[in-house]
Amino acid sequence: MAKTRTILIKESGRKKIELTVNPAECTITDPVEHIRENVDQMGQVNIPGKRGLKEVTISTFLPDRSSPFYDGETIKSALKLIERWKKKATKVRIIISDPKVNFKAMIDSDSVTLKEGQKDVYISWKFTEYKSLSVPTVESIQGLINVSDPVLLPRTEEAAPATGGTETVNSKTTLWSLAVKYYGDGNQWTKISAANGNIDPKKLQEGMVLTIP
Repeated sequence: MAKTRTILIKESGRKKIELTVNPAECTITDPVEHIRENVDQMGQVNIPGKRGLKEVTISTFLPDRSSPFYDGETIKSALKLIERWKKKATKVRIIISDPKVNFKAMIDSDSVTLKEGQKDVYISWKFTEYKSLSVPTVESIQGLINVSDPVLLPRTEEAAPATGGTETVNSKTTLWSLAVKYYGDGNQWTKISAANGNIDPKKLQEGMVLTIP
């Protein structure tokens, strides 16, 4: 029986699984994670969010050698490859030919169903999109973080000094470390910058007096 489309699961090398028998249905979920909040006097509002992770579940069967659908791909080799992908958290490509779908993913789960009187193996595989995490390097945040500064770990709210005062810049002062010191979060450095005329964190000079909002 001819297939409407090709469904391929492929790792970076030559290892791949091309489904001999496509699932009757294949749904790719592509969510957008908007945020719903209750606002006084307005009720529930929907705040625009970021795109979530694509998910796809593939449910079909792997044909035995005696099946008319068998095309040379053994059940054992396919299941062994799936097991390796799970064990090593391998990033694979989910590729569908029509309409074109192509995204990187990792396998979340797989289930195998054996039916008495049949040698075919029924499977259900769930894959979730993989996105690489970009961590800023020291060079990319130079001027924000002084790696020799001992005040980089966030403080508890009780331990943080009161805001509303001033700080005199010394050789180790960075806007990042000040934000950690006062707010417990280095990402808040922009508040200090804004309160001081949007000062460039790379242009701090010893002796400057900074307002801490």
